Amino acid sequence: MMAHPEWALKHKRKGTELRNIRERFSLHRISSKWNKERKVTQKITHEMLGRITKEDGFIPKGIKKKSQQHFLLS
Repeated sequence: MMAHPEWALKHKRKGTELRNIRERFSLHRISSKWNKERKVTQKITHEMLGRITKEDGFIPKGIKKKSQQHFLLS
């Protein structure tokens, strides 16, 4: 497996997972729970938080371009 680029890794936080699908990076919220039968933890993926691009950085889910973010914040 190839390592993620540094520009994508800087957006990863605790409780999130960075995914690379066909050279498109996305950030997902994850957690885990204990499986009593198998005696291991199971990863649970909850939701996609947004996309990550080299040019724009982190783009939250529901926004197409970085320039649209300032409308939602005001």
